[in-house]
Amino acid sequence: MDSPTIDGLRFCRNRASLSGEVEPTRMARLAGAGCRVRQLRYRIEGGESEQGEPILELLIEGQFDLTCQRCLQDMQWTLSTNVSLGLARSLQELEGAQDDLDRVVAGKSMNIEGLVEDEVILAVPMVPRHEICSLHES
Repeated sequence: MDSPTIDGLRFCRNRASLSGEVEPTRMARLAGAGCRVRQLRYRIEGGESEQGEPILELLIEGQFDLTCQRCLQDMQWTLSTNVSLGLARSLQELEGAQDDLDRVVAGKSMNIEGLVEDEVILAVPMVPRHEICSLHES
């Protein structure tokens, strides 16, 4: 099955929404970084910012297996995040943005699973560790 896509500006203009679950085997970049996806769900809603700019709201929830960098054993990590992404109409608009909103260039065929995977990659701890690691228990 192909990854779902949206026309970003139309999706926002219509205040559309879409939800789904991502097949773990489709997250190649996460797997390559040592992050094994157990479950990954998303909900994406289109709308506008207070300034009337197109914006995507992503709710991402998932469970992952990472490697603890203290003991090198598997650990489970849970993610629940809500991300706002502004949509720029061009690269120039993206580069000229004067606020703190994360932005991407809008397209007519934006890959939803790619956006979700991007946000998970940004959220994964750089150095995953158990809160209480068996290596340090005595």
